[in-house]
Amino acid sequence: MRKLLLKKKWLFLISFLVIITDQASKAIATAFLSHNTTRIIIPNLIGFRLIRNTGAAFSLFTQSTEFLTLLSLLVCRLLLVVAKV
Repeated sequence: MRKLLLKKKWLFLISFLVIITDQASKAIATAFLSHNTTRIIIPNLIGFRLIRNTGAAFSLFTQSTEFLTLLSLLVCRLLLVVAKV
């Protein structure tokens, strides 16, 4: 029982850290980058550009935010059931 509780805590901690990191990186990008302009960090090596994608990977399901939200919630629920949390 104790191992299961420890496993749950780690799962939630890692999930929380991933979500916080994701949201923080998005906030930083929108604060410091303007749309479709490149900010060069190291010439010819590293640059950042803000591009908005309203769909999933490779712009799949563009303009289907509600569907993607529902799908994400269902997948999260499935993972919780499989992990027996």
